[in-house]
Amino acid sequence: VRGRATVHEADAKRFFGALGLPVTREFLVCDADSALRAAAEIGWPVAIKVVSDQIAHKSEHGLVALAIGNEAALRDAYERLMRAAAESVPSASIAGFLVQEMVRAGMETFVGVSREPDFGSVIACGVGGVGIEIFRDYALRLLPLAAGDAAAMIAELKAYPLLQGARSAQPYDIPALIALIEAVGAIAWTERDSLREIDLNPIKLFHGADGCRIVDALIVPTAT
Repeated sequence: VRGRATVHEADAKRFFGALGLPVTREFLVCDADSALRAAAEIGWPVAIKVVSDQIAHKSEHGLVALAIGNEAALRDAYERLMRAAAESVPSASIAGFLVQEMVRAGMETFVGVSREPDFGSVIACGVGGVGIEIFRDYALRLLPLAAGDAAAMIAELKAYPLLQGARSAQPYDIPALIALIEAVGAIAWTERDSLREIDLNPIKLFHGADGCRIVDALIVPTAT
């Protein structure tokens, strides 16, 4: 991954998926007809996203379209995103378009890793999606994680009562999130010389024992 400014979502999720982490079902395509075939394989509705190493945050540039329910809407979204990419980030090299399953249910969480000059590698987890910026509800630990660290991080969150099932609501799959934090921590520590940042946001956490799913991912390699 060295030599790349960032590792885009498709490659990042391929990397994490190969290591056994739960990622969304998706296909990287390069034309509208392939996008339609991908959507038919996945099942409607789908999301479509522009994929580029030079565009770390796609939604900020309007390069994501969600809940596309039919072929006409997908063709329209494909053309619209192509124009938006050319207009908003004309210097970016486009690797293709990611056609992805829509993951509707679940609480949005995140797991991230950064390498800090003064402290070393730090892992974070918390409320994800836009909630990370609004609620600032997260917990931190230095890597490598010790036994019990991931569970303690989750217990520190303000949202922890919601995860447990507040007011008789069905609890979320906290063990799945613990396992994911531990797995990401192990990967980040093993690859600490080559990975500067990992950003998994959002991760949809499901009820009961239904696990979780990484919906978006980004890797920032260590500069050469």
